[in-house]
Amino acid sequence: MTSTATIADRNSRNKGVLMSCHYIGLGMNSVAEDVLAMYDEGELTREQARRLLRDLRKAVHWCDGNEAEATICMEGERCGRCLSVSKDLTDVREENLDLWKWSMTGLLCPGCLESGKQELGL
Repeated sequence: MTSTATIADRNSRNKGVLMSCHYIGLGMNSVAEDVLAMYDEGELTREQARRLLRDLRKAVHWCDGNEAEATICMEGERCGRCLSVSKDLTDVREENLDLWKWSMTGLLCPGCLESGKQELGL
C-alpha cells in the first residue's frame, strides 16, 4: 500500500508542484457538467443527478471547503433542488442556513423555495 506522503513526493518530483484544491474543484465542475448533460438527456433521474452533484461538492469540501467550485456550472442557471433551468432563482445563501443546505447550491426556483420553507417549517 502506498502512503499519501509517498504519492505526494512522487507527484512533486514528476510535475514540480502539487495540484491546487481550486483546480480539483474546477475539475469536479467538468464532471458536474457531464452529470447535468446526462440528466437533461434522460440518462439519469433527478435523484441520481442530485446525489452525484452532492458527492462532487462533498469531495471538494474535504479538500478546502470551496464546494461551490464543483458545481459552478449551475450558478445563476439551475435550481439547486429540482435542477430545472430558470432565470427566476432566489439566492437563499444569506437568508437561512437550513434552506441553503436543503437546496444544495443556495439558488431556488419559486416552487422549490416554497416547498423548502414548508418542509423545513420556515
